[in-house]
Amino acid sequence: MPTLKLVAIAIASLTLLQTGNAQQTSHRLTLRINNVEWSIVAKVKPVTIYSTWTGELIRYTVRRKGVFAHCISHEDAGRLMGRRTHKRGPSAFSLSPFPVKNPRGWRIVTFSRLGNTSGLRSQIILPSLHGDDDELIRPRYSQTRIDHKFELIERPTKNGVEIWGAYQEWGNGGTSGSAYVPFCKVLKHNGEFVRKTLPSDLTTWPLKQLNEQHAASFVGIFVAGFREHSPLVMQAALDNRFKGCEVWCKSFGLPDTRKGLQGLIDDTRRFLEIRERLEARLPQGILKDSVD
Repeated sequence: MPTLKLVAIAIASLTLLQTGNAQQTSHRLTLRINNVEWSIVAKVKPVTIYSTWTGELIRYTVRRKGVFAHCISHEDAGRLMGRRTHKRGPSAFSLSPFPVKNPRGWRIVTFSRLGNTSGLRSQIILPSLHGDDDELIRPRYSQTRIDHKFELIERPTKNGVEIWGAYQEWGNGGTSGSAYVPFCKVLKHNGEFVRKTLPSDLTTWPLKQLNEQHAASFVGIFVAGFREHSPLVMQAALDNRFKGCEVWCKSFGLPDTRKGLQGLIDDTRRFLEIRERLEARLPQGILKDSVD
């Protein structure tokens, strides 16, 4: 499928309208993508959770040139739940173009958690830029939900736009011993929005921004590599970030020595080798469980 050339969107082409009252607010954001008008309307309303006003319900609709668009990635499209401290408490809700430069869709943000472990929830909504005549009659969009601790980092690359972030992981410890685990997604030039495997060369990461968010620690990077089944990332963390983290590792539930951590890396390599041999002997996809 040929890559579509996306037309840069000037600030003047963006329209944001906000209306409503104390109970419900309405937000509208219009973009021109490839010279076609796309719009989203989001309505935000406080709701009751656990018998108190601690949440907000966000309902949204997407239209292409005024025609209602259908979600192609989820059945529960158009709804997002967030958190508030109380009925009239502060809201993290925002509706903005995504990405910031040369937008191809929208991003809705709300609180995912409150308190000492507060976090954010982003809903990324991307209009489909490919399709036949039938899709022009019934336009479509995709949506991706991301829970993250801090503001997402956008970094343009030759392959598209990388989206870096981190989530909080507690391990065996409490909040004081938790770690922020980094991740990366990429919005490709053809409109695909996919998870990107973390590179093993840590110097290619946006380390300045991640360090400011405390999201480039040894524990965070090591856990990220383990969850991605990447012994190379785990090894890079051990070789470059382990010094002075022995106590933290112990409270988190990881081995607190280089030898113990190296053993985990070696076991991960052996696991991948065994899995590769099994996949070669079994029907394609048989190792993937369809039950979440």
